[in-house]
Amino acid sequence: MLGWQRKKTTPQQQALPIDLSETEAAVLQTLQYETATHIDELLLMVQRSSSDVAAALLSLELMGLIAAKPGKLFVRI
Repeated sequence: MLGWQRKKTTPQQQALPIDLSETEAAVLQTLQYETATHIDELLLMVQRSSSDVAAALLSLELMGLIAAKPGKLFVRI
């Protein structure tokens, strides 16, 4: 009535630009949201060295873009 009520504002989180390496981008594009992919299958699809793919997987997991599942399976989240 007197204008003393506070307006409820919900802050919107802005999407941050993600700077991915070539290998990280290739791995992320290969992984699917619902279906987990085994690391060996991922190596065949991406055509990169195992050390590069392992580093990319760790980096993507730390960024919160993928999740590691038991049995060396990875899924996009």
